[in-house]
Amino acid sequence: MLRTKEWLQNEFNQLTRDHFPQIEQTDSIRIVFGRPTAVRLGSIRLMKPSDPAEGTLIRVNGLFRNPRIPRFVVREVIAHELAHWVHGVHTVSERAYRHPHRGGVVGRELVDRWLKEVVYLSKTWLKRNWQPFVREARAQGILKRPILRNRLRRKRFVWIS
Repeated sequence: MLRTKEWLQNEFNQLTRDHFPQIEQTDSIRIVFGRPTAVRLGSIRLMKPSDPAEGTLIRVNGLFRNPRIPRFVVREVIAHELAHWVHGVHTVSERAYRHPHRGGVVGRELVDRWLKEVVYLSKTWLKRNWQPFVREARAQGILKRPILRNRLRRKRFVWIS
């Protein structure tokens, strides 16, 4: 049975309660399953860039609906996006860092919040199992091959003799 949006919301609520207490339940952060993709595991953005007061949207990979993906992988991706939120990325708050990943700031934030083991387990599982899982999803038609929009066009040279 596939995971539901309620399951995802429960994971989010538990993470915020246990590891990100400064995030109030009144803060407007919405979490949803995005489309299945082979590369991007999660993302964070403003719901309406024209109106930052609308809140923040966190999307996690649609492949995470599958219960074969371990819970700790989903939790690590959510925690990673919450670390961005804490640092002011895609929020009304001021950004703490100009570049959101430079210098391992997200990893340090997760370690500071007692999530080191979750990060280790997730990275290890992803390294060993993600590509076979993606290949299987493609074979089942769950994941489609991307259309390359910006292909380099080969220039043809015409030799004049």
